[in-house]
Order: sequence, then structure tokens, then C-alpha cells
Amino acid sequence: MRWKTTLILLLATIGIGAYLSLYEIRQPPPEAREWIAKQVIRVEPDAATQFVLDMPNVKATLTRHGAEWTIAPSGVRANPDTVHALLGDLSPLTAERVLKGSATHPLDLKSFGLDPAIGWLSVAANEKPSTLLIGAETPVAQHRYAKMANRPDVFVIPSQVFDDANQPLEQWRDPRCFDFVTPTVAKVELERDKIRWTIERTKATSSGEPAGWREIESQAMLETSNVESFLNTVAGLRLSGFVEDAPTELTRYGLAQPAGTITVWIEGREAPQRLSVGGSTGQTPGRYGRMEGRVDIIRLPETVMDLLATPLERLRQPPSDHVGTDSSKSNATVWTSSEDSNGLVR
Repeated sequence: MRWKTTLILLLATIGIGAYLSLYEIRQPPPEAREWIAKQVIRVEPDAATQFVLDMPNVKATLTRHGAEWTIAPSGVRANPDTVHALLGDLSPLTAERVLKGSATHPLDLKSFGLDPAIGWLSVAANEKPSTLLIGAETPVAQHRYAKMANRPDVFVIPSQVFDDANQPLEQWRDPRCFDFVTPTVAKVELERDKIRWTIERTKATSSGEPAGWREIESQAMLETSNVESFLNTVAGLRLSGFVEDAPTELTRYGLAQPAGTITVWIEGREAPQRLSVGGSTGQTPGRYGRMEGRVDIIRLPETVMDLLATPLERLRQPPSDHVGTDSSKSNATVWTSSEDSNGLVR
């Protein structure tokens, strides 16, 4: 009978050893375990759907709608660069040091500037909100104390998270007028006083004609590099300030009958992007403006008038005939103009 007992013990020993070996194999190495222990929060940027910010310089709620973020309650567009910077800070946020606390022996949060917190942010991802409390600066420069609302530990984190989240509300608003990249543009229309033209992208033909651009009215082909240069300037146009959200009337801004418009159609989208340019701001050089479909009145640099003065003839000329670019005017190209027989500048 002894041999049976021995066999059973041997098999039990082998089984326990195999289990322990498998358990160790499944565990991350010590370095990875240490890194995981220091992980404060991990947010997948594509899964984030909402931010709530309660910081010294800003109190706002940002909500994602498809690929676009908006700021409540006005619904103005959020700056994607600012949003992505904060999401990058949180994917993941890793502590430099972890100060342990427990339910029976909690840390003194007041000494870390966490009761109350100097600021906090809550981010929802996969329908689960996570709240990060941010406290005082640590003795080590460029670091702050922080704490997750549902955990007792206090973390030492880079100050970059606080700095990115604590920007004034205006920095959270989208400074772009248009939202496109040049290769996706299908059609463009410009109108200002006597200047009025519409151009469209053409596809390569079976007869060997290359893809390019043409004016719709005359069917005349245009210089592709000139059109792309113009579109790059339009895409790079940035507003210089925000004037009023949800205005009740447009006349005082010169937008009831705008001085000019630039309209861009994107391939695959039915609705165009249209910028209306109004009257002078009357203070520093600039113009009032409004993007169709948005709720706010914006302030534009005066160089937008250079874009509105673009004659069609300039898009026909080869690159060597360009007048040039004035670097002091936000890279806007300086154009010349000429009138046709109908009095239109083309």
C-alpha cells in the first residue's frame, strides 16, 4: 500500500508544482508589476466620451460627438489639440511615487492639498467615469500630489496634467475656421464684391488627362499647385478671438450681408463649410466672422481680406508668376486682380 501513497503524494507534488509554475508564468515580471502599481489612471483616447473640468482657471464640461468635441452648455467646438494633449496625459498617467494609505490608517489629505483639492477632472470612458483630484506642488519641481477619488493612495505625478487641464476656457475652444486637409477638397466657391468664382477638382480620364482643377463656368483648367497653395492658406486660417455666443442678430457685426464668403465642399460630405466675413472690428485690425452651422461670432485677422481678394487669374498662372508671400500677414498670399468684360474680378 505504501507505493500507492507514495504515488499519490508524487502526483500531488507534480500538480502543485505545475500550478505554481503556470501562475508565475502568467504573472508579469517584477518591473511590469511595479509599473502597474504606479499607474494612476489609464484612459484609451478613442473610448473617452466626456470630460468634466473643475480647475482654478476653468470649469467646463466637454462632450464627444463622433470625432468632434463640444463645450457645454453653448455647444461651441472644442480645440482638438488641447483635448488630445490631456487625453495623452491620461493614457496612461503613471506616478513617480506612491504614498500608501488604508481605510484604517488614511493619509492626511490636507497636507497634500487634497482636502479640498486644488482642482479635479473627471473623464468618462466606456460609460465609466474616473475622477482625479489634483493637489499641491511637491518639494520636487514640476510635480504635484494627486489622488483617485475611489482609492486611498496619494500619488506624485508630473505637473503637466494640471497645466494642460488648467488652461483658460478660451484655450479649450477651437481656433480653426475650417476643418479639412487639402487632398479631400472637391469644390471651392469664393465671393466678394466683384470677385466671384467656383472651382472643382477633376479626376484623371481614360484618355490620359491627369487629375487637376478647373473653373466650373468656363471649364478652364487651373494650375494645381496654385489651387493647393490657396487651399492650404484657407485651411490654416485661425481666428484671433471669440466675440459672442448665440447672437440674437447679425447686423451689428456686418454679417447679415457679409462682405464676402469662402465655401469649401469636402468629398463625401453633402454640407459645405462656409465662412462669412463681416465688418471691421473697429479696435485692432480685424474682421467679424461666422462659420455656418456654428453658434458663435468670431474675430478674424485682417489678412482674411487678402484671401477674399484672390482673383481666379492667379490660380491659372504658373508658380513662378506669384507675387510672393508676406510673412508678416500670417502666410497669406498677396494677390493682384484684373476685371473681365462683365466687371467681375476673375
